[in-house]
Amino acid sequence: MSGLPEEIHHAHMQAMSVVEGIVIRLRLTISGTRVEVTNSNRDRALPPGSVMISSRHAELVILAIEWADRWDELDGAVRSWILEAVDLRSTKPRSGRHRRDPWWAAHWRDANPWA
Repeated sequence: MSGLPEEIHHAHMQAMSVVEGIVIRLRLTISGTRVEVTNSNRDRALPPGSVMISSRHAELVILAIEWADRWDELDGAVRSWILEAVDLRSTKPRSGRHRRDPWWAAHWRDANPWA
């Protein structure tokens, strides 16, 4: 375990799973987003039990324990933050055999109606 109290450790693991899943689906669908994820296990400068999402010009630190009873809301909050932090007009749809995430594909099409 990470040295965190059990409740915070489990919330941290859940938050990492939610955030990393969203970013992986984004990367499988759209190229050029430059969205990165790290967490307090990798970056000791972050608060314990936290996950950080960053883009070129912004970052969001999520304290996992604050979302422990609201995982369904975290998904929407992270997606909304990415939509605000990343200009999808400067990106391209990912080519290849990977199945694109329908949610990200729809938002890319909304940002690039001429494509």
